[in-house]
Amino acid sequence: MNEQMMWVACISQALSEGRFFLRRQTIARLENAQDNQLIQFEVLISMQDETGKTLPPGGFIPAAERYGLMSMTDRWVLKTTFDWLKANSKSERLELGSPWFPDDQ
Repeated sequence: MNEQMMWVACISQALSEGRFFLRRQTIARLENAQDNQLIQFEVLISMQDETGKTLPPGGFIPAAERYGLMSMTDRWVLKTTFDWLKANSKSERLELGSPWFPDDQ
């Protein structure tokens, strides 16, 4: 069994056992930052193996894409993100999308 096929079993098992988790990472301008600038985040997925070790997305996403598990993984990310936003709606604001070109260009 090749490495990507082993990932398929691991991904399916991790989804059913709740071993995926999300992190958010701030997206910040390196130039011309303003104090009143809207803070933006990107959502990143990771997976824990059976021992609790964190596995980076670069390990499992190629297999998920190749073997048709990405839509299931994407749905989990969206549901989990929106559930979190709903639970934290008083402290967080959601804006989907962003300007195609930054204001200063």
